[in-house]
Amino acid sequence: MLAFAVMRPVVILVSLLVAISVHAQEEITWRSEFGLAQAAAESGDLAAYLDHAARAVELGPDPLGRPFVMYHAARAAALGGDHDAALSMLGRIWDEGIEGPMATIAEEDPAFADTRELPGFVDFMKKVDNLELVVVPVIERVVQIEGAGCNLAAWIGDHEILLVDTGYPRVAASVRNALDAVAEAKPIRTIINTHEHTDHVGGNVLLGDAATIIAHPHARDAASKEQEFVHDFNLAAIPHDGLPQLTTAGSMTIHLDGETVLIHSLPAHTKGDLVVQFVESNVVHMGDNYFPGISSRLFPGAEIDLYFAAMSRVMEGVDEETRVISGHRPIVGGRDLIAAYESSRAIYDFVTLAIAAGESLETTLAKGAEKELPPDWIGYYYNTLSSGQE
Repeated sequence: MLAFAVMRPVVILVSLLVAISVHAQEEITWRSEFGLAQAAAESGDLAAYLDHAARAVELGPDPLGRPFVMYHAARAAALGGDHDAALSMLGRIWDEGIEGPMATIAEEDPAFADTRELPGFVDFMKKVDNLELVVVPVIERVVQIEGAGCNLAAWIGDHEILLVDTGYPRVAASVRNALDAVAEAKPIRTIINTHEHTDHVGGNVLLGDAATIIAHPHARDAASKEQEFVHDFNLAAIPHDGLPQLTTAGSMTIHLDGETVLIHSLPAHTKGDLVVQFVESNVVHMGDNYFPGISSRLFPGAEIDLYFAAMSRVMEGVDEETRVISGHRPIVGGRDLIAAYESSRAIYDFVTLAIAAGESLETTLAKGAEKELPPDWIGYYYNTLSSGQE
């Protein structure tokens, strides 16, 4: 779809959303620049890589894509020998706070080998190590921890903690400190990884030493291998003692002290997504399957039928009073998720019936216009569902 579509999974999702959107020419422009930057990097044209990456940053990518674009601008500067500029851009990633810990990947990336020799890089990493995360109360026993790379959720019981996701590896100690401040140093007994990306599993080793870690089997398999971050640099596999011990490709129930925790498989963002529901607390953590404020609809991935079958089960436990946590966006109420689901489901049901009736895409679009359904999403659903029937 785009030249960089194999790189950063969050960027993959956002690029797909834009591809089926009729909005914001600015987004298309920064994506075009970023695509040119990726192509230049792969061809070894460092001057063009730096030029296009810098332009993409200044064109103002949306919140999901911005840290990754900035990382590339820093990387291009480092490869070009401008290490002060590289360090400055890493600092901007950190200071903007969208996904600040992404900048710590430079500690392992060979492109920054000389940048790491700067005294300022040492000072930067000291600042990282002194990070104080934000703890947001959600409801009596549930808090959200912000700033670790993704939004973590912690259920705090009388004797233990259940943690959803663990953030980037370098800030895992800060996660533990944040939990200690609100949970009186209770042990983490259970960790649920919503999927395998490093901003969600990077702290597994440090935080999971006394915990049972649960994930989708695909997520466990992916986390056990190197994962491509940019075209010539892979993130290391999660060490064995940080890999999930339990996996589920369907549903799972955990019974805690006064809390029922439901785990649902909901592949879309990756093949190994899980959604976590705290039944009595009426809280749901959608992982990276929901981006409120970025799109008013849900993106169901490539297996749309399976997605809606699974999502319908999730929605059975969602009402207007539900508190909804997502991987990278502020907490919203259940009303927002319900609206996103219902509008997405309406398109799905409409297109499914049209395909079953043998209607062409053109006819489906025309009938959809009469119902004021968005043509871009109709086209996406139609083409995806039709290809699955071939």
